[in-house]
Amino acid sequence: MKKCWGLSTMFGGKPEDYKQFVNENEGLKPRETYKKYADLNNVCDDEFRQKFIDMRCQKLSCKFGKPAESYKTFVETNYELKFR
Repeated sequence: MKKCWGLSTMFGGKPEDYKQFVNENEGLKPRETYKKYADLNNVCDDEFRQKFIDMRCQKLSCKFGKPAESYKTFVETNYELKFR
C-alpha cells in the first residue's frame, strides 16, 4: 500500500487507483515503481525528480508533523538517499 500512496501523492488520485499497477510490478522497489509509472506516462526526468522530492517531503511531514516545505532542502540535498 506504500507504493500506492506514493503514486497517488506524486500523480494524483486515490491510492487504490494504483493497486493494479503496483501488483503488476510488485518485484520493483518503490522508486523503481514510481519511475516506471512516470516513464509510461511520459513524465520527463526533471518533472519526476520534483514530484519525487515533493512526495518525500510530504512523507516526512506526515511522520514528524512539520510542514512539508521545511524538509525541501534536506530532501533535495539527499535525493539519492533511501528512505523507509
